[in-house]
Amino acid sequence: MDNCRLVLTEYNNKKVSFIYEDGILAEAHFFNNESIKGNIYAGRVKVIDKNIGSAFIDIGEKNDVYYIIPKNDRDILYIDRIGSKAKDLKKRTLKEGDEIVCMISRDAYGTKRAKATAKIDISDSFMVTNLSGNAGFSSRLFVGDHSKRKDLLRQIKIEVDRFNNGYEGCEALPCRLGVIARTSVGDKDIDEIRTLAERSMKNFSRVLSSAKNRKVPACLYRNEDAAESYIDEITARYQGIGVKTEVKVDYEGSSIFTRDTVKKYEKYCQKIYYLKSGAFIITEKTEAFTVIDVNSGVDLKGDDVQKTFLRVNLEALDEIMHMIRIRNITGAILIDFISMTDPSFNSKLTKEIRRLCALDPHETHFVDLTKLGIAELTRKA
Repeated sequence: MDNCRLVLTEYNNKKVSFIYEDGILAEAHFFNNESIKGNIYAGRVKVIDKNIGSAFIDIGEKNDVYYIIPKNDRDILYIDRIGSKAKDLKKRTLKEGDEIVCMISRDAYGTKRAKATAKIDISDSFMVTNLSGNAGFSSRLFVGDHSKRKDLLRQIKIEVDRFNNGYEGCEALPCRLGVIARTSVGDKDIDEIRTLAERSMKNFSRVLSSAKNRKVPACLYRNEDAAESYIDEITARYQGIGVKTEVKVDYEGSSIFTRDTVKKYEKYCQKIYYLKSGAFIITEKTEAFTVIDVNSGVDLKGDDVQKTFLRVNLEALDEIMHMIRIRNITGAILIDFISMTDPSFNSKLTKEIRRLCALDPHETHFVDLTKLGIAELTRKA
């Protein structure tokens, strides 16, 4: 992949982003007007499921949220630890009734609950503040100027260390704060950048420390701009693999490019999707899983029919994997391919399924291809 383009627009009165990879529509993300993603809560542990290493947290909203328990106990911000020093903390195991601080990393959808995480951060126009204790900056800052980048990192690190070792409010937290300077600080001088870093850490510290004086459950911080946070998340994802992200905002939906994008999205969302070969795909979502059926579209006979089945299956697979990402289909997925009797053809299909699953940014696993030609996949949100 050489480039990524993210288009922000409106569709059915909702903000939506479309992601293009090398000119091909790859993902669509809708921003819920009632989104709680990015919000920080003081919550109470209601249920712990040791079998899956997770818990359900009461955050004061309509439903409890799903929370993956960190392996390292010190990564959990217990409210009763606020006011203690890290060196005085003893190892403990999360239990029902514990009160902790968490951040929403995914909104609820369908029958899935919202997901919370111990990895808490707050983004503003210039900084991303987190609990890493480290200093960093956007990879797009001062590209090619090694000396300036090195000096920037040193100055930010000085500010991070100074803050963690001396700021009064931060002494109440059993963890060290860290910051990442965003691209927007590029036109600021070093003193301004250090001031911005300090301001962001002070704000973050106040938000976390406030949990000590709030009645649990309570919302400590509301993320007012989910779209901006999403842009940061996507930009970071593609930067991690060395791909530059271009962001285009068109809330009026006036450009030809935006209208074409909407048409493509609607095509992928139809129950029946037609392939160039004349074959078609039928998608049905049930309570337990999603079923995708591949049909040849014609009655095929003859010696080369198995080769034709392989070609149609591979064509369908490519479109199905696009469809899964664009429609954000998650959970158990069953794909009923056209049955092939040649083991080598099934092997080729299996190999291609594994390859395409590995390309999905979301955790997607190929489980098995049955003798009837049904592929079993699982995909996490």
